[in-house]
Amino acid sequence: MNPQGTVPLLQDRDYYVWDSHAISGYLVHEYGKSDILYPKDSKKRALVDQRLHFDTGTLYPEFRNIVYPVIGGEKIITKEKVDRVENAYKTLDSILANSKTKWLVGDEITIADLCNVSTMSTLELFIPTSGKYPHLENWLRSCKNEIPGYAEMNQRGLIKLIDYVKMLLTYTQGQLLYGKGFRADIVVRKSRLLLEWLVRSRLTLRFNNQWLLYLLDLKTLKQNLEDHANSDVTASALCNRCNQSIRKLRNSYRP
Repeated sequence: MNPQGTVPLLQDRDYYVWDSHAISGYLVHEYGKSDILYPKDSKKRALVDQRLHFDTGTLYPEFRNIVYPVIGGEKIITKEKVDRVENAYKTLDSILANSKTKWLVGDEITIADLCNVSTMSTLELFIPTSGKYPHLENWLRSCKNEIPGYAEMNQRGLIKLIDYVKMLLTYTQGQLLYGKGFRADIVVRKSRLLLEWLVRSRLTLRFNNQWLLYLLDLKTLKQNLEDHANSDVTASALCNRCNQSIRKLRNSYRP
């Protein structure tokens, strides 16, 4: 059915088509009540196709370079990877700024928006846009608020991905505590508090030209530690203590 052995794959009676972009165009052509999602006008369609190719050739490869290794167990995103993602964000922000429209192509939602937001909404969990790309962020907000069924079809999957990544990540010798004066041998005044904060937080912190995933708000943590000075557990000891239980949890959990 699919020599590439990839998903998604659509079977429509005795016809098979794979690749999400090809499937999207096929469904609009075969079953759409109008051509709004994939315009028949040659110039509009060319723009939609260009945006789809941007997703395939630029945005999704960066998504793959970031997300797949994390799912495989890596905890560090290198600066080089971050820079490539930032360049993709900058390009998409420029596309939206130059088009002067609400959506990627014109004033109506098209499959270009649907396909790009699927990639972008996941990628920004790992590399946040951080207020640097106003046009991109406005577009993302519009997609989340106005695309019918977004919460059910996309957001629910994002939540599952977040939970799964949290299960995959392990704690390594206090490394997560580096930055802004914190050291690996910092005294953790409340080990349970630190563990809870690590599990709940998905902020990012830059350290030695790398981006660590699954980090903590150090300012808030420092205040909490000062408020709970009833233990002398070190960060390294806590990390070692957590490794075995987290590893068991990771092995038992599958999305």
